[in-house]
Amino acid sequence: MGQASRQISIDLQRLRIDGIATTSSELHRPTSISDSENAALAYDKAYSRFRAMPPADRGVFISAFRAISSGGKLTSSDEAAARGALRDFRPVKNELRQAGELPGFDFKRKWDLGPMMLLPDCANASMTSRALLLEAKFDSEDGAPLESLKSLDILAKSAAHIMKEPLILALCVAGRIESSVWKQLGEILDKFGDRKPVLDACRQVVEDLGPPNDIRHILGGEIVFLRAAAERLSSLEFRQLLEGYSNDPSNPYDPPLSVRLSSYNVVRKTFEARALHTWCELANRLPADSTDYAAINRAFNFVWEKHNRDQGWQNALFKAMFDSLNSTGEVMAKYEAQRRIILCAIDALRSRLTRGRCPDRLVSSGTTALDPFTNKPLAFVPYADGFMIYSFGPNGKDDSGDPVGTTWTTLPTDDLPFTYP
Repeated sequence: MGQASRQISIDLQRLRIDGIATTSSELHRPTSISDSENAALAYDKAYSRFRAMPPADRGVFISAFRAISSGGKLTSSDEAAARGALRDFRPVKNELRQAGELPGFDFKRKWDLGPMMLLPDCANASMTSRALLLEAKFDSEDGAPLESLKSLDILAKSAAHIMKEPLILALCVAGRIESSVWKQLGEILDKFGDRKPVLDACRQVVEDLGPPNDIRHILGGEIVFLRAAAERLSSLEFRQLLEGYSNDPSNPYDPPLSVRLSSYNVVRKTFEARALHTWCELANRLPADSTDYAAINRAFNFVWEKHNRDQGWQNALFKAMFDSLNSTGEVMAKYEAQRRIILCAIDALRSRLTRGRCPDRLVSSGTTALDPFTNKPLAFVPYADGFMIYSFGPNGKDDSGDPVGTTWTTLPTDDLPFTYP
């Protein structure tokens, strides 16, 4: 236990030097946000109103959104039901819009509860986003792109607020919302990209989304969460972790008898020390530039691969809590790639309006024109009266704009393309 405690003390000091929070008080410094300026409280009010809607309406949003997302079409009766439910949704939409205008964001989380801390707002945000995306799609199909973009802007501000939460879960929830926003923005640009007001409104949505949160802020929240989990998980739960780990036939390592007979505190400290050291190693590999997403992705991949090879029983807690670690850097880079691609597409379409023809190269400059996965310019392919802009994606290779699963070859492709028209 003494060695584990010393390692914990060393790693905590290293993290603090890097400016990463290690306690709930460091993570949540006192702010001057009044309740009237706190978007989180306003979102809670909107979510309560949404939950009070008839279950049938909420069910319509789920089924209709699922059908459209999978590329299907709604029957006339299903579309009529969805449009009727959206009329009932308008009071919720107004409250979400008002919440998005507020500057502050603080759900007043009880971080010291660790895994017992509830996060109902993440599920509520996902549910309301389906209704907003559904309305945005209907408005676009009805020839009202500016109305569609108003719904997308509410979503953009909501996702940007969620991204402020120092948790990987919040990053993933915001990332899913944003991916749907990017897709809808692409469809609007494809249909209405020859209209300046539409281009201006699209840019506003992208600006309101903004870039991903600083990964060090997110890391601080995960560390505080981890330490609270290590303190609060009962001796029985730790014993179950050990037993599950030792009974796993794929695991060549077995906790020795001395470990099984050790006191709860000894095992708990050992778990905490190993998990905290993994986070500390990740922090040490992060680039100084918080916008270098290629380096952030490499850091996550390296630590994940090393952690995944660690079959020692000491790693059981980290494996139980953070098995999605390998996707975090990729989620951030994908989000930023899609954001930059849309910005470059808007710039290209503005150029088309001015010059009367599509450009034959990227007209954007600076960081906006760089692929987050390679730190090199995004790929641009001109057509007769159109273009394709794409990122090389997680594999960092030029797959000629082929996204996942569409290439004729047997090799995996993962480019992120935008094509106009």
